[in-house]
Amino acid sequence: GTRWVLDQGSMTVLRADPQQTQNVWNSVRPHVVNLEGTIARCAGDMDDSSLDGSMSRLGQDVAGLRGALDAYASTAASGQSDLVERAQQTVISRCQQVETSLQPIVAAQP
Repeated sequence: GTRWVLDQGSMTVLRADPQQTQNVWNSVRPHVVNLEGTIARCAGDMDDSSLDGSMSRLGQDVAGLRGALDAYASTAASGQSDLVERAQQTVISRCQQVETSLQPIVAAQP
């Protein structure tokens, strides 16, 4: 789910026509919210405290990405290129944070 949000969902929002960005984000947002819930449930069920901490960080970073995508979608149609560019850079930065948080979890997979 996290991989889809990074590779498909967030990139679909960033590539959308500015006038359609909010609609695209409205279709992606439920997947991100569901992912956050799944991560939260998993984080509480870990036997390994290090992995539990990694899951918690991942959940926080996915929530940060959701907020960045929401802000981007809100500004995309504004026509204010400086705001749109900053919001886009924030989304990219949040994607990188999620990617970094995901690595220890992927490495722990059998």
